[in-house]
Amino acid sequence: MTESGPIVPRVAASEGFAFAGSKIRLRERLLIGWFGIRGIGSFYYAAVAINAGVLTTGEVELIYWTIIACVGVSILTHGFTAGPALATVIDTDLESLEDYGA
Repeated sequence: MTESGPIVPRVAASEGFAFAGSKIRLRERLLIGWFGIRGIGSFYYAAVAINAGVLTTGEVELIYWTIIACVGVSILTHGFTAGPALATVIDTDLESLEDYGA
């Protein structure tokens, strides 16, 4: 599966289950889903697999560098999209305040 493959299910899961019954708006739920916790889980699962002792040195290196690359791309992607995504939510909040005459 590609790096972008699990994005939609993860966003949908965090938006659907974690906020069930809350008053958080959909746009904010999607924002939280997009910027959710990332990276540390990959390192944890890699540590478990590596410590199991069933991988060769080449496999350990491949897993290690793949995780570093994916987390690095994730950091860059989220860094570049943070401003526009937050601006969308903030603009929506300002518009809703203006609708109420604030």
